[in-house]
Order: sequence, then C-alpha cells, then structure tokens
Amino acid sequence: MRCPRCQSINEAGSGFCGNCGAKLEIVPPAPPAMKAVSQIYCQRCGKGNPAASKFCESCGSAMGPLPESIPSAGSMQNNKTGHPSGVWWLLPILFGWLGGIIAWAVIKESNGGRARQMLGLGFFITFLWIGVAFMLSGGLALSDFSFD
Repeated sequence: MRCPRCQSINEAGSGFCGNCGAKLEIVPPAPPAMKAVSQIYCQRCGKGNPAASKFCESCGSAMGPLPESIPSAGSMQNNKTGHPSGVWWLLPILFGWLGGIIAWAVIKESNGGRARQMLGLGFFITFLWIGVAFMLSGGLALSDFSFD
C-alpha cells in the first residue's frame, strides 16, 4: 500500500504510514470484471454448451434464442377479439368469491363488464355452496315449509 503523502510503500492493511505517520485509507479491492458468457444452456436438457453452439452437444436440440418475455396473466386474451380468455371463468367457478375477485382484478382494465360478471359469478357460486351445505347439514327440512 502506497502512502498518499510521501509515496513510501507500507504493508497491506496498515492504518498509518511507517515513514511519515500519515493516515492510510484502506481501499477495498476492486471487484473482478465481469467475464463474457462462455457457456449457454440448453432449454431442453439444461446442459452447458459453448457460447457459439447452434445445437446442444448432449441432446442435439437447436440452441434457439431465449424468449424475450413470459406472457403475464393480464395478457391471456383471445387474439382474434382482444377479449379475456374464457379460462378466466374457471377462477370464480372453482374458487368462488376469491376466484371472482382475482379474475375481476386482472381483467377489469381490458373488459370491465366481463370482469363484473366474473365477480358476480364468484359470489353466486359461494352463496350456492353455502346453501347446499346448510341444507345437507339438516338446518332446514322441507317439512318446515308446510302451511297447515
């Protein structure tokens, strides 16, 4: 380590110069430079291959470019009409009110009317299952509704 005042050389990690007594600032070593990618990995088998490879050396599949982006949940739309995919209807049907809220939150910007329908369906399904469970538990019997 070189002293900034007198330029004398001191041991690494010294706090003060042994020649003039000046305070030495400990400079952390610079991080190593990023080296160029020397390997690319096969999307099919995961094996590392040289960066210039066009085919995987392990499985022989083409080493194509990585996809630019993964589609987000909001982009799950029918390409012909631009409306949300029908798959979104499964959320309120399978998960009731929670699925309805999730479907509504995701597609409300692209199709507000359909989002409200999914939300309503989610609550309807939830109340339907509550009613079925209530009836099956013996909460009310059909004989309770006699008007004699």
